Amino acid sequence: MKFSKEIPNFLTAAMDPAPGHRKRSEHDHGQQHLNWAVLGSKRSNMSSKKEAPKLKGAHRGREKLSNESQIKSCQSNLQLLFGLLSPSLLQRRIDPLPAHQKQRFASKLISYRLRGAILSLILILPGAIFAEEPSGPSATENENRSEAVVDSPEGSPAPGQSPEQKAILELDKQLKEMEESVDFPVGSSNRLLTENRAAYDRRDLPALAQSLLSRKQLYGIVIWKSKHKLSVFDQRGIEILSFDAGIGGDAQGGQKPKQYEYDGRTPEGIYRIFRFYSLEAPKQSDSYKELERLNGYYLTAKLGYSLFGKPGKDAGKNVFGPRFYGIDYPAASDIWRYKVALKEGKVPLDKKRKLPMRIGSGIAIHGTNDPASIGQTFGSGCIRLKNEEIVKLDPFMNQGMPVIIFP
Repeated sequence: MKFSKEIPNFLTAAMDPAPGHRKRSEHDHGQQHLNWAVLGSKRSNMSSKKEAPKLKGAHRGREKLSNESQIKSCQSNLQLLFGLLSPSLLQRRIDPLPAHQKQRFASKLISYRLRGAILSLILILPGAIFAEEPSGPSATENENRSEAVVDSPEGSPAPGQSPEQKAILELDKQLKEMEESVDFPVGSSNRLLTENRAAYDRRDLPALAQSLLSRKQLYGIVIWKSKHKLSVFDQRGIEILSFDAGIGGDAQGGQKPKQYEYDGRTPEGIYRIFRFYSLEAPKQSDSYKELERLNGYYLTAKLGYSLFGKPGKDAGKNVFGPRFYGIDYPAASDIWRYKVALKEGKVPLDKKRKLPMRIGSGIAIHGTNDPASIGQTFGSGCIRLKNEEIVKLDPFMNQGMPVIIFP
């Protein structure tokens, strides 16, 4: 807020001590006495016609006193407000006053400054507390904090936005689409990792099973990236079925959480099965049609999709095999990590879009047309199983099934 250095006339009048602090005259005391007489007259049921005009006059006197008291109260409030907003201007207003009036206002000026200091603490201190950045992905309230992004009426980036703000806007659109497609918390609403951080850090599968599973959700999936293993676990936290798995890789060996698209990494955290595509579903179903469409793409080595151990050999078609179990990456912890990287300038630029890389999507547990990649750190971030093994997950699989991915 900006305040003019000129003192408005109504504030000048309000701060004038002379009218509000003069000694009461006999007329003032008479009016006060008359006011009390009116209160007494209401209680005494006066019926004389001679006293009626006095009562009417008393009402007029009482109304006048009421107006004067409201004016004085308003003046006092204005003095307080102005003193809180700008004590220095109030001091300059008091300096020209005579000595006896300065002394009268000295104590009030101190009071105004004290209240102004208290008001500043009330306004500033909470902002300082809540503006603190989280120390890591385990922070609960700060995972979704980002720079403010203003949408244009059409939902496109508004003029003058930075590349980082435009990237956040694209992320918001992605998350909205995710949230509208299912009836359980996904995206920024998926705080399973935050809520189970201690058990996750301990790799305490029994504790995680107790928290994540229920009578309706009897099984979960756990993936150990460092072991290249995928298992089904029950409500006791016991792994009852295990398979070798391929995970995503990068120049550092793939042992870091996914941060943005095309970094090749497999995410880390706690997710849920988000999409379910099967080639054994009815051919007219969306499940069958979508997986058939995905398997119909021919992926080339030039775009980064090659066979394991054969850098120049195209991955070709049918790279997803007979099943595709999509997980709800990104979750709240991934979004927080991405926004921090954006703020620090650590997200590479997408030269085609001339914007920072997106956070990525489409992470799934699926089959493969490259069996040699199973048990290896290789690929674009998904978790791969042999085709004959991934179909064995069918009896356990359903939408919303928890998927825990450990480093």
